[in-house]
Amino acid sequence: MSFIRGGVVVIIIVVVTIQIYWFGPLIGGVLAGIIYDLLFAANATCEKAKSLFTDGDYDDSNFDEQGRRDRAREPSEDAEEPV
Repeated sequence: MSFIRGGVVVIIIVVVTIQIYWFGPLIGGVLAGIIYDLLFAANATCEKAKSLFTDGDYDDSNFDEQGRRDRAREPSEDAEEPV
């Protein structure tokens, strides 16, 4: 009977290893992209980083080349939705 429990342990180890192999790089890539965009990009500013965590609909295109919020690019709240 102990060989059955040993087999189950091997299967669990293999499944966990596969999950780390697949999801680790995916999560790391997403985090690297966010960190690059907020810290190392040409238009990285504190205002841009703050808006990522405070605005519900963060959009990088709302910022100009210096990282300042460009109010002209933001959609107006009075504008009608296209049908």
